[in-house]
Amino acid sequence: MKPVLIVGGGPAGLEAARGLADIGYNSIIVEKNDFLGGKPIEEHYSVLTPDQTDAETAMKVKIDAVTGNDLVDIRTNTTVLATDGDAPNMMVTLKGKVDEEVVEVGSVIVATGFDHFDPGKETQMYGYYEYDDVITLVDAEKMFKDKNFVRPSNGEKPKQVCFIQCVGSRDRQIGNQWCSKVCCGVASQQAIEIRELIPDCRVFVFYIDLRAYGFWEDDVYWKAQEQHKVNFVRGIVTEITQRGDQVVVKGEDTTLGRPMEIPMDVVVLSVGMEPSEGTKAMAEMFKLPL
Repeated sequence: MKPVLIVGGGPAGLEAARGLADIGYNSIIVEKNDFLGGKPIEEHYSVLTPDQTDAETAMKVKIDAVTGNDLVDIRTNTTVLATDGDAPNMMVTLKGKVDEEVVEVGSVIVATGFDHFDPGKETQMYGYYEYDDVITLVDAEKMFKDKNFVRPSNGEKPKQVCFIQCVGSRDRQIGNQWCSKVCCGVASQQAIEIRELIPDCRVFVFYIDLRAYGFWEDDVYWKAQEQHKVNFVRGIVTEITQRGDQVVVKGEDTTLGRPMEIPMDVVVLSVGMEPSEGTKAMAEMFKLPL
């Protein structure tokens, strides 16, 4: 039986390999990095929802499930260079660190993941590259991993923090018309972590409309609002400026229909997901729609 080629060694690719091995199928994991684990490892995620499991520990369980498994062939520092034929007879050229190899596979699973949206790429309205205290969910994760959430500008603990939702998502002007689905939940989770680390810090989440479903709703969103007193405000942020040593969030409270202008110590941009460069390349190579 020909093996299944899995492109990407992150959470999805690892789960695919484990599932295939469980039912007796061989697979080949192709990962461009020199490590497995994907974004949770690459971007130093702190914990994973809904159980707040340490991200590194959770990913180690997934990695250990395939490492050393006779049915899983792991190729790190490797990319897909070319493909020929169709399932169940496909010849795929893999480029490793030193040489190339053609493997025969029966099918392919593309698990190339995503890139975090760069909030300074299309617009400077949020001042991400201008103000030290404007950060992203990814920047915040690194601080949570060290159990030390502070203002980047001075290293002090913030007294007032806000999250701005849908940064890089649901925006037709830049071509990202989709909802990234997890940003509301991740922001709620991080809001909980801030309140746990700094109990006297006030935390706000400015959202267009909240999309928390499944476990995100009860285990994260309601927990943030009811147990940790996080303030969720339906509103649109139009600009971030600096006044003194604080950043000022300007916009409209759409529930009350009035303008708002609130000074913050830290602003966290809830950046959405975009198809990774690997996803775009594999979509073109395997003639798949994005």
